[in-house]
Amino acid sequence: IKAFNANPAGIFISTLSDGIIIAANDHAVQILGYERSDLIGHSALELNIYVDPEARARIVKSLETQKSLGGYELKLRTKTGEIIQSLVSYESIDLDGERCLLSNFFDNTARKRIEQDLKESEARLMRAQSAAHVGNWEYSLADHRMWASEEAFRIYGIERTSPYLQLAEAQRLVTADDRPRLDKALRELLAERLPYNLEFRMKRANDGAERVIHSQAFLECDDQDQPLKVIGVLQDI
Repeated sequence: IKAFNANPAGIFISTLSDGIIIAANDHAVQILGYERSDLIGHSALELNIYVDPEARARIVKSLETQKSLGGYELKLRTKTGEIIQSLVSYESIDLDGERCLLSNFFDNTARKRIEQDLKESEARLMRAQSAAHVGNWEYSLADHRMWASEEAFRIYGIERTSPYLQLAEAQRLVTADDRPRLDKALRELLAERLPYNLEFRMKRANDGAERVIHSQAFLECDDQDQPLKVIGVLQDI
């Protein structure tokens, strides 16, 4: 019982046939806001815990052919009516000769909120980059891959079919007169760790239009001061 209550997940044990809850640990009680006496002897459907009432039926059907299920994302309703995002796993067990359903769930609401906030933040950043004609890129020194933002691809006039851009492809767009300055700045950045801040001309890949670009870059190092990547920003000015 001590281990059952100490488990960081909320745990229900319910009869498989009619879903009557026969055991609930401390975390299940805390997450859903019920007294244990409110839960025992009642079903999750009766208590309206499942936002999607058909979810349990689908789970029980799946357990006809497999012993356990993991990674379900379900919305659950607390006693106060708050909807929480829950990550749930299920296992079919035998308890005193009766087939039962063991449910483990975590309140995943905070993580989901952080993910949504991050998506919104990224969307705002992309809109700001587009308005200012500013793109950013990162060049990994370990695998020589160059990640670039959507606006960076637009500045270069290259269709973004993946998040990665060939460095040589970007360099080829720089005009012949300005390419030596850009190559020298990159060499000095890698050899002497001197950040660069310069302007150069390039011809967009999609339409050949000549653009003036302001570019800045610096070197990022690890905890042992070993170079990891080049991080850069470019703006169509």
